[in-house]
Amino acid sequence: MPPRLDPRDWERLFSPHVHRRGGILRALANLLLVGVVIALLFGGAFLGLRLRDAQIEARIATVTAAVATNEVLIVLRSTQEARNATATVEALTMPSPAPAPADSLGRGTVIAGGNLRSEPLVVPETVLGQICVGDEVLFLQEQNLADGVRWYQIRLLSTAADCAPERVPVETVGWASSLLLSPPAP
Repeated sequence: MPPRLDPRDWERLFSPHVHRRGGILRALANLLLVGVVIALLFGGAFLGLRLRDAQIEARIATVTAAVATNEVLIVLRSTQEARNATATVEALTMPSPAPAPADSLGRGTVIAGGNLRSEPLVVPETVLGQICVGDEVLFLQEQNLADGVRWYQIRLLSTAADCAPERVPVETVGWASSLLLSPPAP
């Protein structure tokens, strides 16, 4: 059995310069504190590396997008230059369009693609085919229906870009709504 402490030993036991033993709880607390500090250091390093990798990936994506955009601009610029050269050659080699015949209302273009019809009536049986944006037309006749919609009988003079497989051939005559066409110009 351990000896009893003498109350007179107060100074010896509790003076400020006395070495104290911590015991098992103090050792566990110190180990826990050291473990938490180490875990925070490793966690911070891990998060820092992930952030750096994300920044590098963002920079690479930005540079890749810029390069792709520049390549597209170069291709578009060269394509536009080729189109301009082709348009210039075509303008020099093609005769100017003949004026509209006297019995027509004038010329125009298709401003919204749609159906060319055999008569000014919206039913599936009247569809002849498609007219596309940019097609040049000759206005032959005008008809105003009771519902307020204006229809034009047109002849397709020339086609623009190939927009639909069901496109009508040049010189086809049919009816189209005024909503699809530019106003007639003499």
